[in-house]
Amino acid sequence: MTNDKRLSKSRSSIEDVTVQIIKLIHKRLELGKEIAELKYEIGLPLHDPKQEKKLYKTVLKKTKNLDFDPSYRKQIIKLLVNKTLSEEQYFIRQTKHKSSSKKLKISIIGGTGNMGQWLTKYFSSFGYDVGIYSRNLNKKTKFSPFPPEYISGSGPYFSVPIFNSIKDCVTNSDIIIVSVPISKTNKILDEIALYSGKNHTIVEISSIKSDIVKNMKKLSKKHQSTFLSIHPLFGPGASIYNKQKYALIPIKSELKEKQSFRKIFPNSKLTICNVISHDKSMAYVISLIYYINLVLLSTTPKSSQIRDLSGNTFTLQNILSLAMLNDKPEIISSLQIDNKYFLKILKNYLNESQKINLLISKNNSKKLSNLIKKLQKNSSNFDITSSYDYLYSFIDELNS
Repeated sequence: MTNDKRLSKSRSSIEDVTVQIIKLIHKRLELGKEIAELKYEIGLPLHDPKQEKKLYKTVLKKTKNLDFDPSYRKQIIKLLVNKTLSEEQYFIRQTKHKSSSKKLKISIIGGTGNMGQWLTKYFSSFGYDVGIYSRNLNKKTKFSPFPPEYISGSGPYFSVPIFNSIKDCVTNSDIIIVSVPISKTNKILDEIALYSGKNHTIVEISSIKSDIVKNMKKLSKKHQSTFLSIHPLFGPGASIYNKQKYALIPIKSELKEKQSFRKIFPNSKLTICNVISHDKSMAYVISLIYYINLVLLSTTPKSSQIRDLSGNTFTLQNILSLAMLNDKPEIISSLQIDNKYFLKILKNYLNESQKINLLISKNNSKKLSNLIKKLQKNSSNFDITSSYDYLYSFIDELNS
């Protein structure tokens, strides 16, 4: 057999194996739906961390003799688990939630914003009645920006009702979600409360909580509605079918509010914290990160050569910086200015930056190396090696 024929045969074999892999993945997803239905009937959550951990351990043990990078095997398992869970959630929403007797009515104030659109897609996927209110729209506007893959059988696009006023939102809804800039949230909450009753749940999703939680606690004493202060710890680019993470800041009754949250956002990850812990944490994980990326973008010249010569670390950091610019300037500015804990953290950051700057300017390699060793030691609770592997697996995926 000639080399050309051998190559052709090998390629054909690879195609056959790839088809078999896709078919097996499809079979796994179908089995996942069966399990999801059983869990739903029994009343178990779709996500079972213990079972997931057991699956990783079993599969890695049974495949340990293969000449196959263990970290890559873990990545494949993770992809399969996440996709299966996503399909299970979609399946349950389509077959169970939509046929339930109680159909929630949800209004989203600020529904044309990025997060408002995400929430509209999310709740519509459950078959709930969703309407929106936005000062950018009026009752004659047809609001249907969502492509067909979000809602099965919806035609080329699906549209949502447009409420004429905040009063209409409250009157026609069980749940009212406020998705507006931080500076406008309290004013909107005050107006919602005027028309709300004991059967209403009022939800706000701001990323800085101090003033808003204070106002919600005041409103909860005057009104019978349930007030929820939550923070989606993800951006509007996240999948509506994947398990997402939220923070809940209790207003009146942690237990009741947790139950209300689970009703609205089933099978989601939830962290409960007080308002001070939340805003202090956000000063680090949002405000400081945005600040660092703003400085990077301001410092880096517009040069195609820099892009052409950039390595993986810069590429990833640049992606993060540019992705941040998807937010409106007013939102980015608010995240820098409105968090009262950020200024102190920023001063500390600048002090640390100045210390490193001094070591560099004095060519003090020894002290700089010692500082890096100290940081490595302080980061021992984190898996530095895995972080490095994740970085390159992400870059490999981008380049594929």
